[in-house]
Amino acid sequence: MSLRIDFSPDVITDLESCFATEEICHDFLFRLRWPRGFTCPRCECVKGWVVRGGLYECGYCKYQVSVTSGTILQNTRVPLKTWFRAIWWLVGQKNAASPMELKRSLDLGSYKTAWTMLERLRQAMAQPDEPSLHGITEVSQIFLPENSSLPYSVDSDNGILLAVAAQVNGQDIEQIRMSRLTDDSSGTIHTFLDDTVKPGSVVRTDRSDDYADLDQNDYAHERFLEDINGHDGARAISSINEVVSLFDRWLTGTSIRNNPHQRFDCYLDEFVFRFNATRSESPYEFFYKILLKVSQTKLAPEQLKAKVNAASGR
Repeated sequence: MSLRIDFSPDVITDLESCFATEEICHDFLFRLRWPRGFTCPRCECVKGWVVRGGLYECGYCKYQVSVTSGTILQNTRVPLKTWFRAIWWLVGQKNAASPMELKRSLDLGSYKTAWTMLERLRQAMAQPDEPSLHGITEVSQIFLPENSSLPYSVDSDNGILLAVAAQVNGQDIEQIRMSRLTDDSSGTIHTFLDDTVKPGSVVRTDRSDDYADLDQNDYAHERFLEDINGHDGARAISSINEVVSLFDRWLTGTSIRNNPHQRFDCYLDEFVFRFNATRSESPYEFFYKILLKVSQTKLAPEQLKAKVNAASGR
């Protein structure tokens, strides 16, 4: 089976025309999911054939599976062509994607359909399979207050505490990681670092006692004081402030801007994924990366159903 798409930016001038039929979209997803040919997800047999309804039947255990089975596209009634258009639309958004705008742009039948599609795509973008940050990484804790903008601090109880790590090269930010914290204890921030930063990396922080023993945790620790824009206190690191400022602007127009506890993590994961992808990839490669995640991410149906019901007020 041929991939049938030349995916180089030099060739693609109209991505939608390249995925103009369900067959082309199906073939592309097949190659993303099974690049070496069909493999049974149950017994891993590599022999199989197409049966009724576009299903593939395993030649050994007779298990039948579609190209979308077990992925975030499972049981969707939305055509693959529409999913591809939605992903390309998502790539082009400068701020957090709005279900209403997606509905209007793709002429979808309902707000609920657009909302569910975005939730599934965000679920794919949230999968933690990126390599750890390395080299020089700047780290800080930032408080995102409700109903306010910069400056940020950690001196309020009305908002969300974030851990932010930025891999830097000179003045350039290469990759980031962000996570909501339950508290600002040293144990919590150390867990975040263990999950996101490769041992042996240089970790730059402010002079907070939360980072006092990082040298004992396989990191080369650099502590410094920086005061930005007249803010007092030692928690302002330039790369961290740039990332959080971008995140703040990116949230413009979303419901969580005034209520950051509402589905905050979904938007946070999308921002981190988008920030990292756009730092190193063209829009076409970004589109491909989301499709690759879509083809490999398992749907969490109960979690999604609960979100849909919440959005519908049920």
